[in-house]
Amino acid sequence: MIGETIRLKDGRRLGYASFGDQEGKPIVYCPGGLGTRLQVQPTYQNPIPSGIGLIGVDRPGLGLSDYLPGRKILDWPSDVIQLVDALSIECFSVLGVSSGGPYALACTLKLPQRIWQCGLVSSATPPGIGEQTNDVMRLILWVYRKMPWFTRLWFWWLYARHIGKTDEQLEDMIRKPLRVPKMFCETDRKLWSDPESRRHELLDHLEAFRQGTKGPAYEAGLWGQPWGFSIEEITFDKIYLWHGEKDLNSPVELVRGMAARLPQCKTQYYPEYGHAVGSYLWKEILQTISL
Repeated sequence: MIGETIRLKDGRRLGYASFGDQEGKPIVYCPGGLGTRLQVQPTYQNPIPSGIGLIGVDRPGLGLSDYLPGRKILDWPSDVIQLVDALSIECFSVLGVSSGGPYALACTLKLPQRIWQCGLVSSATPPGIGEQTNDVMRLILWVYRKMPWFTRLWFWWLYARHIGKTDEQLEDMIRKPLRVPKMFCETDRKLWSDPESRRHELLDHLEAFRQGTKGPAYEAGLWGQPWGFSIEEITFDKIYLWHGEKDLNSPVELVRGMAARLPQCKTQYYPEYGHAVGSYLWKEILQTISL
């Protein structure tokens, strides 16, 4: 099921998709970046191991989920619990990738009795840990926070204007050579240059703009902002973290600082990988948090 919705208590629609074994161990996936429920749609590179059911969820204003004015990260657990209740799921694991990490941690804070395990992959870190050391990323985050009008225009140029293109036109976009900046590590460049990975990412991003640029621009404006809770408030003791030491989007020194404030967090760092570490360790990650 790649296009289901439920109606929340406040009347909003929440979009989700279920992949893998519907009777298996459920994992609620919090997408990274401007990702949607389609981010976890299995590919030949990243199949879903047997016995595991993945549930991708659209955050408000993206994909099939209605926009929620003024939403905060701590609003997310309420949406998640209504979804799993509607699906008759008692307990589940939660997985947050990149900017989905804060949303996964919010669930451990608010729903600890319902969660088995929490996985964090290439996770964003809260502002109190330290400042983003990548000058380019620091500028981008500033623009997202301070210039939402420009963010919407930029997002229209990158993605929204391509909505409605034919499959052939989209394939032409995918086949064009992709220039990945040399500042990214070799494993990131290799993955992002693969046509299948590019197709998967493009279709996921286009789905995020199904309703226009308002929701994605608001989502981006939350990046780098205070989370609304402190790391020290989290007492959940089954948190696993995977991170590439060459990650330029979420510098490893900041992630180490966050993990140090989560004393029960089990960490694994990989010197050869960057931000795309999760794609290379996908099977291991899913199996670990489904135990």
